Amino acid sequence: ASSLAESNLPDAAKKELAEDIVSESERMERLITNLLDMTRLESGRFELKKDWHPLGEIVGAAIRHSKKRLLHHPVTVHIPSNLPLIHVDALALDQVLVNLLDNAAAHTPPNTPIDITAFLENDHAIIDVGDHGPGLPPGDPKKFFQKFVRGKPPNNDSSSHGGVGLGLAICKQIIELHHGTITAENRYEGGAVFRITLPTGGT
Repeated sequence: ASSLAESNLPDAAKKELAEDIVSESERMERLITNLLDMTRLESGRFELKKDWHPLGEIVGAAIRHSKKRLLHHPVTVHIPSNLPLIHVDALALDQVLVNLLDNAAAHTPPNTPIDITAFLENDHAIIDVGDHGPGLPPGDPKKFFQKFVRGKPPNNDSSSHGGVGLGLAICKQIIELHHGTITAENRYEGGAVFRITLPTGGT
């Protein structure tokens, strides 16, 4: 911003600097939002506003909200048309899915696809967010749902993702408030998958 304000730069350089400002502002907004949400969750002041929603609409909204992060990652969605409505806080579940999509985009090479699949199993809605990246590193996958734990981005390029390791911890707490679970594991065909299990009823 200082360079843009003080220098007589060509238009192309000004555009690049302006884009950097926008990108960093969005990154800072995500960091602040995550910090505030974690504070609210830990203090017990994060209140769910549940209602009956079609899962497909929530997934579609999350993809739209992640549009910029998914620019180089095609997303495929497989949700059966007969999946029943689920009793959730739509905004909170949207936030969980946005964090998972952001995480997948940040830790997989460009142009690799991300898959979202949903199905019904024993009165629970299962939502899988899978990628085709390097997969999870060795160790207990549960550690990635702890605060301030971060995975390594592709090629160890730490500049490609400016998170502080709160996104998955927030996902875990929001899903548990819904009396559900979230897990992570490596896929047989390669990549990682994060699985959300939610009761479809009004618990």
